[in-house]
Amino acid sequence: MAVPAQRSAGRCLALSASAMVVVLIFGVAGYLGWQRLNPGRGEFPGLSAGLSARQKSILAVARTEWQTPGAPTRYSQGVEEEWCADFVSWVVRKAGYPMSNPNSGSWRIPGVLTLQSYLTTTGRFHPVGDGYRPQPADIVIYDGGSWGQHTNLVVSTRGNRITTVGGNQNAGIGIQTISVRESDLNATGVIGYGAA
Repeated sequence: MAVPAQRSAGRCLALSASAMVVVLIFGVAGYLGWQRLNPGRGEFPGLSAGLSARQKSILAVARTEWQTPGAPTRYSQGVEEEWCADFVSWVVRKAGYPMSNPNSGSWRIPGVLTLQSYLTTTGRFHPVGDGYRPQPADIVIYDGGSWGQHTNLVVSTRGNRITTVGGNQNAGIGIQTISVRESDLNATGVIGYGAA
């Protein structure tokens, strides 16, 4: 009568193995689905050698905020609003290089158009197509397409790809990598860069 017991044990083992495979498949699918819905929580890229003190300082603050983000109002002096430009101006200020809002004189520049105006006035704005290659710690300015104007900071560059970090991305501080090319307006909606 050992044969039925062996069959029973074999079935139990087969069922357990099948259950583990199903759990593994659902676990991997769940993780991949979560990554697709939360693309901004990947790895923060390592920093390039040869960065200036300014670039290192800006990116160190950006990394700290990405690792342990504050509430959106932390970056906007308590104002509840779209906060991508607030995040950029907060990081740059915290790094020791405050900008000056052309409308108020404040370090906080809450609007993307105002940020672009500041960068243009100070001679730091480079529209896509002028031959400028974005550098780590540069500010990226996006057009007002279907998702609205946006801004974030360049973390790294590699060929025609840039990795950026910014606020108000996927309901938090996120990282994304995009391909850019020289044209009047490229497919990613990037219209220009503010030199660090």
